[in-house]
Amino acid sequence: MIAHFHALRLHGFIMNTIVRLLLLSVLFIIPASAADPAPEDDISAADYDPVSIALTDIDTLLSTAVGNRTVTGAVVLVGHGDDIILEKAFGTRSPNGSSPMTVDTVFDIASLTKVVATAPAVMSLVENKSIRLDAPLSKYLPAAGKGSHRRITIRQLLTHYSGITSDLRPPRRSRKRKKVYSQPVLSRIYTAKLIAPVGQAFQYSDIGFAILGKVVENVSRQRFDKYVQKTIIDPLQMSSTCFRPGRNFEGRIAPSEKGRGDHYVCGTVQDPTAGRLNGIAGHAGLFSTARDLSRFARMILNGGTLDGIKILSPGMIAMMTSPQSPAGKEDVRGLGWDIDSRYSSLKGNFFSPESFGHTGYTGTSIWIDPSIGTYVILLTNRPNLTDDHTDILTLRRELSEIVGSIYANPVVEKAN
Repeated sequence: MIAHFHALRLHGFIMNTIVRLLLLSVLFIIPASAADPAPEDDISAADYDPVSIALTDIDTLLSTAVGNRTVTGAVVLVGHGDDIILEKAFGTRSPNGSSPMTVDTVFDIASLTKVVATAPAVMSLVENKSIRLDAPLSKYLPAAGKGSHRRITIRQLLTHYSGITSDLRPPRRSRKRKKVYSQPVLSRIYTAKLIAPVGQAFQYSDIGFAILGKVVENVSRQRFDKYVQKTIIDPLQMSSTCFRPGRNFEGRIAPSEKGRGDHYVCGTVQDPTAGRLNGIAGHAGLFSTARDLSRFARMILNGGTLDGIKILSPGMIAMMTSPQSPAGKEDVRGLGWDIDSRYSSLKGNFFSPESFGHTGYTGTSIWIDPSIGTYVILLTNRPNLTDDHTDILTLRRELSEIVGSIYANPVVEKAN
C-alpha cells in the first residue's frame, strides 16, 4: 500500500513536470502572428521558469509541513554551483510558537556530524599518511581493537560494514540493564558487541563513528573537536559551527527534544551517547547553520577547496563520495556518505546515481549531486522525536524531488 501510494505520488509529480515542459515548448514552437499580436494577458515563458516554479513548490511544501505539525520550524537552503538559489526559514524556532524561525538558527545536526566532521577528519589523516584505510583498528586505537574487533578496518567503520551494534542501549527487559549502564561509557564503546560478521553486512553504527572520533584523537594527539575546528571548521569560515555551543549562540539555537515538563533540550546534544562523551563525539554533537553547511557542500563540489583554501585533495573527496562498501552488496556507501542504501530514499528520483548525502535524527539532512552541481539542506524542528518517522521521511523526499527536477532527469528507482 505504501509503495503504491509513493508510486502514485511520483507519477503525479512527473506528469505535472511534463505538463509544465509541454506548455513551455508550445511557447517556443508556435510563433505569434505579426498580424495577430498576443493578447496582453497571454502567458509568457518566464511564468514557466523551472527555478521559480520549484521555489513556489518548496514554499508550499514547507508551509504545509509546518501547518500539519510535521515540523514546528525549518530552514531550507538550495545551492547550485557557487550560487544560493533559496535560503528561507519557515515556522517557529520554539515549539510553543514564541519565536519565529530565522535562517541563522543554529541546529543540533546530529548524525550529519559523521560526514561534516568525522569522515573528513579521518580523510585528512589518510591524506597525510597517518592512517591507512585498510589497516586494522587496533593499529590506531588498541583499546578498541581487541577480541572480536581485531579484524575491523578503518574503511569498514567508515562504510558501516564493521558489524558493530548501532548503539549502547541494552534491551528494555535485560537483567543486565543496570550493570551495563553502570560501566564507563568508553569501555562500553570499545567492547560493543558485533551483531553481524565483520565486512559482510551493512549495519549502521553510531558506535563505529564514536570509535572513529577517538581514532582521530589518538592519531592527531588532539581532542577531536579541536582537530575538527582546526582542519575543517575554521578554514571554511563556518563561524556558527561547533561542538558544545553553550552560550556562544544564545538566542539562536533551536530546541531539539522535549525533556521533562515544558523543558526542551537546547544547546546540549540530544544524542545520549554523545552526551555521555561530554558532547564531543564522532557520531553526533556538532551544531551548525544552513549557511555554514552550504559552505561545506560547496567545498565538496569544488573538489576539496573553497575560496582558495584547500581542505582535502580532489582524490580524497572522490574516495569519500564514491562507492567504498564491499562489491555486490545492496547497501552502497561511501566513506561516511550514503549513496544508495536503505536510508537513501530522501534523494528521490531525480538526483543522479553519483549523488550522496546523509540524514540526522533531529530532523536534519543534506544531499549533494556533483553531476548537476546542486545540493539541498534541510534543518528542522521535529515536535516530538519519538513520533513515527514517516512524515519527516516524506518531507525530505518530496523536497529532493522538487530540487532535483530543476536540473536533472528522473532515474529508475531500484526495486525493493
